[in-house]
Amino acid sequence: MTKDKLAKSEPFAIKALEMGVDTLADLIKQNIGDEGLDQFDLSRAVNPQGENVEWKIESLDEEPEKLREVEGIIVFHRKVRTYYQTEYKKGGGPPTCTSTDGKNGVGNPGGDCELCPFSKFGSGKNEGKACKETKQLYIIRSGELFPTLFNVTSVNIRKPNKYLIDLLSKRSLAFNEVITKIRLEPDTSSGGYDYARTDFSLSRVLTDEEKAAAKALTGIFGKNLSTLPVLDDDAPTQETVAPQEQTFAPDNPEEIPY
Repeated sequence: MTKDKLAKSEPFAIKALEMGVDTLADLIKQNIGDEGLDQFDLSRAVNPQGENVEWKIESLDEEPEKLREVEGIIVFHRKVRTYYQTEYKKGGGPPTCTSTDGKNGVGNPGGDCELCPFSKFGSGKNEGKACKETKQLYIIRSGELFPTLFNVTSVNIRKPNKYLIDLLSKRSLAFNEVITKIRLEPDTSSGGYDYARTDFSLSRVLTDEEKAAAKALTGIFGKNLSTLPVLDDDAPTQETVAPQEQTFAPDNPEEIPY
C-alpha cells in the first residue's frame, strides 16, 4: 500500500477528537478526581488458549466480544514482568514479584530484573523463564474514549517490538501516529504446542489533526497507566493482584527462595 493510499483511508473515529481532548480531560478529572485510574477500570482483551484464535473483550452485553482482528491507536505501551514462586492457580494470590517497567522488580526477590536468575532461560518450565515477560499495549479502538489493555505474552513479545522499531526506522513514525492492526493467526511452536501468533501491521497514518489528538491522549493516560500494578492473564480478578509491599534484593543468588 502506498503512502498516498494510506493518507486517503477512511477517517478513524477518535471520539475524543469529536468531543474535544480538553473536554475529555476535564470530565476525567471531574469523574475520577485525584484517585486516578485503577487497573480494573479499563477493558482488557483476554488472550486465547490452545487452538483458539480470538480475544475476549468485555462489552455492554452479557457475552464478551470475540475478535480475531482489532484496529486502534496505541496510546501507551510498556514491558512488564510477573513471577509466581509456586505455580499459579486461579484465586491463589498475587504474583510473588512484579515489575511495571521490565527493569526493576518489586516483591520477592525484587531488584534488578536483568540480574535476577528467574529472568534467565532454563529457570522455568520447558527451559523457559520463570519470570514471565509481557508487552502491554493500551489501545483506543474506533469510537471509544478509553483504551483497552492487550497483553502480548512472551511467546509473541518480539512481534510488537519489531513493529514499533520498523515504524520508526522505515516510516519515522511514533506508535501514536498511526492506526495499528493486530491479528491472531494459529501457529505451532517448535515444542509442538498450539498457540495464537500475534501479527502487527500498519493500517494507516493519522492525519495531522488526529496525530495531535492521539498525542494528547497519550499525555492524559500515559502518566497514570505507567504506574498501574501489573494485570495480566494470570491475574484475572481483583483479589489476585493485591499490591506487593515487600522488596528483597539479595546479593547472593543462593539466598533467593525457590
